[in-house]
Amino acid sequence: MTTLGIVVLAALALIAVAALAALFFERRAGIERRRAAEAERDLAQEQVAEEREHLSRLNDRVRIAEESAQSDREALDIERGRTAKLTSARRAERGWARELREQLMHLQRENSVLADETSDVRKLVLRVAVDLVEAEKGLLLAQADEDRDGDLDLVCHLGFEHDPEHSAVVQRFATKVMERDATVREDESAKLEGDSAPADQEIHNLVAVPVYIGDDFAGVVVCANRDGGFEELDDDVLLALGDHAGTALNNSRLHGELRTSYVSTVRMLADAIEAKDPFLRAHSDEVSGYVAAVADRLELGPRRREELVFASLLHDVGKIGISERILLKPAALTPEEFDVVKLHPRIGYHI
Repeated sequence: MTTLGIVVLAALALIAVAALAALFFERRAGIERRRAAEAERDLAQEQVAEEREHLSRLNDRVRIAEESAQSDREALDIERGRTAKLTSARRAERGWARELREQLMHLQRENSVLADETSDVRKLVLRVAVDLVEAEKGLLLAQADEDRDGDLDLVCHLGFEHDPEHSAVVQRFATKVMERDATVREDESAKLEGDSAPADQEIHNLVAVPVYIGDDFAGVVVCANRDGGFEELDDDVLLALGDHAGTALNNSRLHGELRTSYVSTVRMLADAIEAKDPFLRAHSDEVSGYVAAVADRLELGPRRREELVFASLLHDVGKIGISERILLKPAALTPEEFDVVKLHPRIGYHI
């Protein structure tokens, strides 16, 4: 082989080697690029996964925030409802107190301040309570067991066709009030079934409220048969009802004691006059009897009638300040002595 051939072969070999090297490096570069692309893809996927996880956490936070906001809204609605209920309860309590006060004032205007109006006050308290809760029937029970039968005593009732004095239903729920020291409601007729007392059959739902005089339990107000039941009535209103009822009943009791004391004082003064002057024996009773008869004939109101009767009993009370030497003098009085006797109305006025 000539030198030229060898050179040609060598050149061809070098070209082939160069081509193979170029192919090798190109393939290697492609592999590196593929690996880099795969790495970038993996990195992108990781970033996407992280973003998704971050977005999921954000969604969770948003959900929690929305749930919290919803809970806050619900709590706010509940609080608004409570506030509205409390406002309504206070308004109802003020209305109850105002109505009871007005009714008591009317009762006192119609009757004498010294009249024995205890029974009227009890009926009034019960009627206003029944009206307040929009019930159909009502009872007022006292803790004092005067008949010693183990039950609360029935003071008065309203709206019953049959006498509820021995109502097993009423006594059962009144006892629950005493045991729990709280208001008791029942809106299910099935749970109100009692004995065979006719009055029990008239009760379809009820609420029983404790009545206190000061810190002492005094009795129970029971209201029955309200459309829709008593469940919606606020406890504060019902307890206020019991408190006001207790206050009114206690004031009535004190008023009765005042009347008894006043009547006793008037009677003592009348007796003292008659004891001092035998000629006036039974005179005050006779005069008061005539006055009462005239007042009845004239159809005077009870307040005015009683004022006149008490005045007639006391019309001679001023004679207590007149000397017995003059009052009991058997002979005719001198003008001076008669002037002294004529002072007895003024003395009585000051007494």
